[in-house]
Amino acid sequence: MSVKVDKIHSLATTSAELVVIPVHAKTMQKALTIHPTLHETCLYQYPIAYSHFKDMESQGKTALGTIIVSERLDRATVVWLIGRGDIRRKFDLHSIIKCLTKMRELDLHLTHTIAFPAIGYYDSDRIDVKLVYESVKKYLGDGLKQVDFLLNY
Repeated sequence: MSVKVDKIHSLATTSAELVVIPVHAKTMQKALTIHPTLHETCLYQYPIAYSHFKDMESQGKTALGTIIVSERLDRATVVWLIGRGDIRRKFDLHSIIKCLTKMRELDLHLTHTIAFPAIGYYDSDRIDVKLVYESVKKYLGDGLKQVDFLLNY
C-alpha cells in the first residue's frame, strides 16, 4: 500500500491497528516529547501500553533508536519509538531509521494498518518532516496495509 498524509486524525482518534508514539530515552515524567497533549494521549487512550512502556523503561530497556512493542494491550498495538535522547535535543533521523528498520524486520507493515506521527511537523521536533516522511515511505510504504502519516498527532 502507500503512505497517506492525514491532516484530520491524531494518535488519539485514529482507527489504525498500530499506533507509533515517539518518546525520548530517559523518562516521560517531564514535559516529555513533541506535543503537549501526547502525555494525556498515553494516559487516557493507551494506559496499559503506557504502563508496559514505563515497566520496560524502569528495567533499562529504553535506548536511542529502539522500539518497544506493546502488543494489543489497549485498543491498538502501540510501538514506542525512541527517537531522541532527551527533551532538550532534536529528533535524530538515524535513530528514527533504526526504529523503522526494526518495524520492517518485524513485518509490522505487512500485518497492521499504521498511524505514524509526522515527526518534524512541529518546530520543537527540530527535524525536517520531509526527511521523516521519505524514510517512512521507504521502509514501510511497500507493506500490505495502509500507513497514515499524521500531521496532527
